[in-house]
Amino acid sequence: MARRHPTSSHQTLLDRTRSVAKCPADEASFDTWISARGHLAVLAQNSREDELIVYAAAKSFFVDTAIVPRAELTQFDQTDLLKWSSHPGPVASYSTSLDDGPFTIARGSSFQGSKLLAAATRLVYPRELVGLKTDDSYYMEVLQEYLHLSACHWRPERGAYCRFDDNGDFDPIISVSVKEAGVTLVSFSRVDLEEYLAASDSLLVRLFDFTLTRPDCLEWPDSAPPAVHDSNQELVFKQRIFPGFGSWARGYQLAHLCPRDEVWARQRERWVGGGAEKGVEFWADDWRNGTTTKISTRPGATVTYFNAEGTTLPHELSPAYFRPEVLNKYTADPDKYTVENRSIQCRGAWTLRSYCVNDAGQVSAYICYLRNLPYQEQIYWQSFNEKPKAGLPDDVVRPDFYGQWPSNDPPLSRVEYFLRDWNREAPSWWKLRKQRVLDALRVPRGDSSQEWASAFQALATAVVEGFLARPIRGLLAAKGVEFRKEDRSITLLEKAIAAADIADTLGESTRLKGLREAQSIRSKVAAHAGGSESETLKGDALRDYGTFAGHFEAVCDRIANELAAVDDALKLLSQA
Repeated sequence: MARRHPTSSHQTLLDRTRSVAKCPADEASFDTWISARGHLAVLAQNSREDELIVYAAAKSFFVDTAIVPRAELTQFDQTDLLKWSSHPGPVASYSTSLDDGPFTIARGSSFQGSKLLAAATRLVYPRELVGLKTDDSYYMEVLQEYLHLSACHWRPERGAYCRFDDNGDFDPIISVSVKEAGVTLVSFSRVDLEEYLAASDSLLVRLFDFTLTRPDCLEWPDSAPPAVHDSNQELVFKQRIFPGFGSWARGYQLAHLCPRDEVWARQRERWVGGGAEKGVEFWADDWRNGTTTKISTRPGATVTYFNAEGTTLPHELSPAYFRPEVLNKYTADPDKYTVENRSIQCRGAWTLRSYCVNDAGQVSAYICYLRNLPYQEQIYWQSFNEKPKAGLPDDVVRPDFYGQWPSNDPPLSRVEYFLRDWNREAPSWWKLRKQRVLDALRVPRGDSSQEWASAFQALATAVVEGFLARPIRGLLAAKGVEFRKEDRSITLLEKAIAAADIADTLGESTRLKGLREAQSIRSKVAAHAGGSESETLKGDALRDYGTFAGHFEAVCDRIANELAAVDDALKLLSQA
């Protein structure tokens, strides 16, 4: 379980632990080292940092952690807690007697010696698959309740339990290093740990044992009673130093954590949204007052249908307009963002419930939906904001304002309908290669020829590569239709349409012009750096349709009609 990308804070803790755990070679440094001041300083410093050591194991440095109900710590015996003993192994086993006794489960605590720790909870469980001779035979498990509440999941490539932050990026909540240069370390994000402790009304008690000696030391001098140190009530330990030989220090630390009311206030702000109170202003179409003006996403700056009386504030459904390049950030990272026909989703973080593109190529979104984006995301959209050059398209106005179905489905949606339907029905002649190819389908909205070429590459990949030549050849052979061995998918489909005698659905010809054009652009533009033929295709698209988006949608319209004919033809041949 080697870490590949440790966080900087976890790496710092790892370096500190490794540094103090190493026995120095010279006598003067050794005498200072066995005082354990460096070890204790690591705990004292870390108790106020953003990432807390919860488990650590090295030659001279051992730290374990217990979660103790606050009620148990109101009054406790310091001497009792100093008797702790930690057993991070199994806390449950099967039990029976040799005399045919009952077969039961025996449950115990991984903390012994201290009565106070009888009710404690462990956060980290070291596990080992004995007999497995690989680097990952020894690993660390985390309390399942904590993982569920913090909504994090193990990501081996990051060496951490992660979730997505407000930007959809991986946020390491629990970082793990196992036997890295002799150190095993598990550190927790302080914020999340404080939330767990506040909700469970518990405190964090760190238990430590530092045994400092030379590697070649085989026995200790006669031992005298240890001295107990409690000058700092948060850090209490007993210690015995043997000058020239070594020392040991054993104790506990009550971690310095945020009060419950402050944790709740912080959590509430996170749930409500810190940027919501400030708001961001956008140029928008204030259709209620018949003007174009700047409208804020701040709560109370707009009204709904139900609270509009007695005020002239703009409506929440006032559309703001943006340059088409605003979408580039999202279309460029399909792993992080899902861009659909009317919505954008950032994994595990936020959703823009509705957006559209008007006849001038501008992207538009309503103020009420922009308000739900994180504050920094609103700032990003604001950088592309401009005054409207055209209004909302009719296919958006009809459903959003009048509750009517749009007059026509967008061409790309009609193409996707067939692909998703075939993926669900699983006919013998078509198979979706990967779900990602459907997710990559989108209309090119900007003036970039590269975006236009990429859109056709995704379209051709999703549609053409899904057809399976061998089953289609089988259907043609059964019908007595001749074909050549080198005939590819589109040619075979054209012969299938002709054989099914449904050419009228495509007009005067069985030729699949839309599919051929998409495949041509994919091979001559998307797959190559350029050339005269590539430039000709780009120029023809803009000359004939005005925009790359207009050309792409026109080709999708033809392909949708062709897929309807293909669907009819192959199903007819399958029934013959």
